[in-house]
Amino acid sequence: MHELGLCEGIVDAVGRRARGRAVAWARVRLGGHPVDPEVVRTGVAMAAAGTEAEGMNLELVLDPLRARCRRCGADEPVADALGMAACARCGGVDVELVG
Repeated sequence: MHELGLCEGIVDAVGRRARGRAVAWARVRLGGHPVDPEVVRTGVAMAAAGTEAEGMNLELVLDPLRARCRRCGADEPVADALGMAACARCGGVDVELVG
């Protein structure tokens, strides 16, 4: 699971803010590459075992990566690796990634 490092980072950040107190819930904003929310929730639960974040309710706010095409002007969410390289509308490869 390539999200494991992300999940461990979330638990580390929550732990720093908790300062030893038990954590009931956390809201995390994720942007950039598409992720499967259930995979992230499961990974965070695994990484949180034995920490103050164990059993916390995790609210994920997904802020998807977007591709803006300089050729046709399309501004579309990126759903896969191809969407990071080429415009989903016109196929142009002059895209700017935002998010």
